[in-house]
Amino acid sequence: VRRALTMLVPVIVVGAVAHAILYFPVDAFSNFVTERYPWIASLLETAYLGTFGMFSMILVVALAISYAMEKNEAIDKMFFYVITAIASFGTQLVMAEEEKVWEILGNQGCFVAMVVGLLSSVLFSKIEKIESISLRKYTIGMEAVLANAIQSIFPATITVGFFALFEYLLLLISGGEDVYTLWATYSERMFESL
Repeated sequence: VRRALTMLVPVIVVGAVAHAILYFPVDAFSNFVTERYPWIASLLETAYLGTFGMFSMILVVALAISYAMEKNEAIDKMFFYVITAIASFGTQLVMAEEEKVWEILGNQGCFVAMVVGLLSSVLFSKIEKIESISLRKYTIGMEAVLANAIQSIFPATITVGFFALFEYLLLLISGGEDVYTLWATYSERMFESL
């Protein structure tokens, strides 16, 4: 997790600087930027939304890369960790209420992103080691990228399927509450009682 957060420093700096300039606490400066140079304000807003507005998804990618690096995976193999983590996190987005999707993608969804990003990488890594579903025997002599893609089919499918099933069952059991909403509700209650 530490390595993944370190990878995010450039994203955090770009988003923070854009936000600081755009919402500078001096009204004269803010008016100057927004009224005289609206294109700069638009550029800064785009930079802010492109960083902090997508922070959870970027965190998922960084966690998957970091975990693959910890496992000393080759770069072409890291790609499958990332794709699996993105798809696993995507199951949370697909089943969430439409107005919550941007909250989940932004910095408010960081905790769910960390859990899903890390667990999907661990699960993918464990499943790909199961010889009976690895398809390794069918990829002998193939180019490395193609061989890794074929060998990742079942581990990725099982991992993403696990997160989709988990989210679906949670929606059924909770009466329509997704992981993000349940986490937000319970953590708020926990801190209110302190």
